Amino acid sequence: MKAINFIKLAIALIGVVAIIVMVAYSCVGPEVGV
Repeated sequence: MKAINFIKLAIALIGVVAIIVMVAYSCVGPEVGV
């Protein structure tokens, strides 16, 4: 069960990081000119 919980936690962390990166990119992208 610990492995399953760890996998769920890892997926959740990856999802949160991905959302933060997308938001940051959408905010900074136009300013940087990417």
